[in-house]
Amino acid sequence: GVLRNVYLPIISNPKNTVGWPEVAMKAFADKYHFTLSAVVVAIGQTQGKTLLALPPGEMLGGGGTNKDRADKDRVHILESAVVMWTERINTALSRHPETVFQGDQHPGPLVGLEFW
Repeated sequence: GVLRNVYLPIISNPKNTVGWPEVAMKAFADKYHFTLSAVVVAIGQTQGKTLLALPPGEMLGGGGTNKDRADKDRVHILESAVVMWTERINTALSRHPETVFQGDQHPGPLVGLEFW
């Protein structure tokens, strides 16, 4: 949608961030990914699913002249994604999946797929 088609090209283009302090660029990228993740989670909730947002490939592309800096930025983006995934998975697990085994029920593998 709008996040990937409008905002991402703007922040991915180095010409648009000339003169920005590195801290501001990182903060903006973090907020962008947080917002994108929140949208993906909300879509999943409306569908009754647990969805995990992947960082946009354009943000992982790096580029630029400083390879070490680009690598550190990619690592930061991936670490942030893993933190968000961990929080989302913990939330999903707190829904107590073992309740489907209570009583005389013998759920099959499709119940696990439906849970996730």
